Amino acid sequence: MKATDAEVDAYLAKHPELDTDKKKREQAEEVLKRLRGGEDFAKLAKEFSTDGSKDKGGDLGWFGKGEMVPEFEKAAYALKPGEISDIVQSKFGYHIIKLEERKTETKDGKQEEKIHARHILIGDSDANPFAPPQSARDKAKTAVEQEKAKKVLDDIVARSHVKVPDSYPVKMP
Repeated sequence: MKATDAEVDAYLAKHPELDTDKKKREQAEEVLKRLRGGEDFAKLAKEFSTDGSKDKGGDLGWFGKGEMVPEFEKAAYALKPGEISDIVQSKFGYHIIKLEERKTETKDGKQEEKIHARHILIGDSDANPFAPPQSARDKAKTAVEQEKAKKVLDDIVARSHVKVPDSYPVKMP
């Protein structure tokens, strides 16, 4: 009942509305162009970001290594204060990161660098925030597998000779 790559590709071809990655990328590119043109980062974060930091202008506060997804962290740590990243793709969507400042703290006798950053996330705004993010391929794969399971079940029902009348009474337990 597992979906093959060919079946997923065929499903995506029939349902182009599922492939939102391209639209999200285009939107992220447009937002980045506006930022490079001098527009206010916090204002654009409030307007376009799809995560909980949008109300704070994309402010993520201070964080250290290992607290963010690797793609995001690598891009954020490569920036200089005041600098804005290119588009960074992660499993959550497309990020545009602005590094605000850096500091070094001593924790357990070791020096640890922390950064303060903002970001704009262009992702699925209607997604369940507690569920793992799903790409268009993941959604298509789930749909194909559900269709296959339903077809198998329908075939079993069609082959069986059991008939249940529509008026069959079922007593409440």
